[in-house]
Amino acid sequence: MPHPQMLFDLEECEKLSSVQDKTTFLITTGQAHINFLMWSIFSILIRSKVGDFLEHINVAINGPDERSGDPTLQNIKQNFLEDLRSLKWRSQEDGPSVDMPLTISRVWSRVGAEQSLEMILPWVHTDSYIYVHDDIIWNTYDWEKTIRINLYKKNVAIVCAPPLETGDLSWSLYEDEPKLNFPHIVNHCIAVRKPILAKLGLKWTGYHFQNTFKLEDRAPNMDLFLAGHRPRVLPLQNTKEYKYASYDVGAWVLNGLKRNGYEINSVPNLDVFHFVSMSWTNKRNILSRLEYAKPMIERLEAELKMFPDYWKLYNKYKSDIV
Repeated sequence: MPHPQMLFDLEECEKLSSVQDKTTFLITTGQAHINFLMWSIFSILIRSKVGDFLEHINVAINGPDERSGDPTLQNIKQNFLEDLRSLKWRSQEDGPSVDMPLTISRVWSRVGAEQSLEMILPWVHTDSYIYVHDDIIWNTYDWEKTIRINLYKKNVAIVCAPPLETGDLSWSLYEDEPKLNFPHIVNHCIAVRKPILAKLGLKWTGYHFQNTFKLEDRAPNMDLFLAGHRPRVLPLQNTKEYKYASYDVGAWVLNGLKRNGYEINSVPNLDVFHFVSMSWTNKRNILSRLEYAKPMIERLEAELKMFPDYWKLYNKYKSDIV
């Protein structure tokens, strides 16, 4: 049904103004070393086909400015991306080349990854987007067909690389007081049908706040409350008042899609390696993950050598991580 005043509804506007059957990669960076971002970007570029499903890449550089910290890392990432943008995109040695399909945004201080994601979403001009963390290696070749087949189905809104990770309805202690945590999406690689989320008004932004409440006051029908979150439900405490609530990234997306009958599916054929938390983990974990990923890194570097411009740029910015 057309919108009675606007003639076209929001989902139609999104579809008609977007490039159909194309996708945009979205990457938000944090404090992870520059090497992780380069592995992410280059693995995507050389394992995608020029002129196929991938239309564009949007990167948000998130971090401190001079008023709140040291922006050196963020400046290095911006310089790398600016240099990359001056190159041509080629994914086969003798294949076609086009201008590098890259947009760079700089997000200053006190902004989380999900806020950065929301800030670059308006730049997406394709009918889907793929959100990946900045510490992944894209190991999947011929992935375009896999995502098309699985994403563009009736009632499917999101597909992701396995495992399908979502937080649970649970409680924890924060500053020695109970905090209620809502299920949310924490996957390192998700492909999203943009018009569906726009139609439902769903945003990725998380909310974390202090508020004193009794669970039975907020959820007088406990069975209905719990049923809406199953099977992601852990035992809850109900002997003390809650002092905090946490709706982490994708909590409202997960709930909104479920309430409206849409599916979120894991796709086994998507092989995307995630280093996990390279922006804030300790040295031992970083070394352990680097050792595990060594064959993937070496394979990627061997492929990069076949593209002299990529290889030269990679070595310009590559440095020791620890």
